[in-house]
Amino acid sequence: MCKPCQLTLFQLNEVINDYLNGSPPEWMSDFIRELDFIYQEDLRVRGYFNVASEVVEIFVIDKEPSVKIDDVEEFHNTHIAQRRIIEVLEWAKIVERKGDRLYPGELTIKFISLRREERYLTDEEIQKVIFEIRGLLTVALTKALLEMNVYVPRGALSIFNMLSRQILASYGQDSVDPKIYKLNQDITFGMIPKRQRNHIKRRMIGLSGGGTRLIEDIDDEGNLVLKPKVVRYLQRIRERIRERQRTVTY
Repeated sequence: MCKPCQLTLFQLNEVINDYLNGSPPEWMSDFIRELDFIYQEDLRVRGYFNVASEVVEIFVIDKEPSVKIDDVEEFHNTHIAQRRIIEVLEWAKIVERKGDRLYPGELTIKFISLRREERYLTDEEIQKVIFEIRGLLTVALTKALLEMNVYVPRGALSIFNMLSRQILASYGQDSVDPKIYKLNQDITFGMIPKRQRNHIKRRMIGLSGGGTRLIEDIDDEGNLVLKPKVVRYLQRIRERIRERQRTVTY
């Protein structure tokens, strides 16, 4: 397995483990909110993502303890079999099925516990937690789809691969470079179709969906300039790798 691929899996595992432990650091939560857009236009995964988003928002925002499967609207708006979606969401620890109802899975329970004391008094506060939910679901679904051999979500993997290359390129330097140069973009986005690549880049630069994601600018040479919160995340991940270098080799 290539080094960027190994580091991509390392990132996915770190995020899920931190949330399952109930103690994700602020720098990780800040980064996770930047991932909410990835599956919104991925036709192969959008069905899983939309169902997961609806159900978890019912648990977290509406504070419902469970939901009847037939009452989940997004099940009726996808061609993916209901049984398959539930299998993936259970594997991802997002939900647990009991009869004709869905209950929070382990990951969702931890998230609810983490945010239990917060009060969403404004639209901005509600939107912030929704971004975090959707970003976390993006990571959980990516991991589950790979582990179950259901589908290779190349759009999501291309973004993590790009960030992994950014970490690897920083070895020997004091900090992670905030610029993703055109060559790195061509390598990582080259793994997905041109149309999907264009959709992702438009969302990242804020041309659709409102607001930039992951990046704050594009310079005159076409290089992507990462947001400070994303650079901070990459530096923290790099530190974790160094801490575990006796057992994890990249």
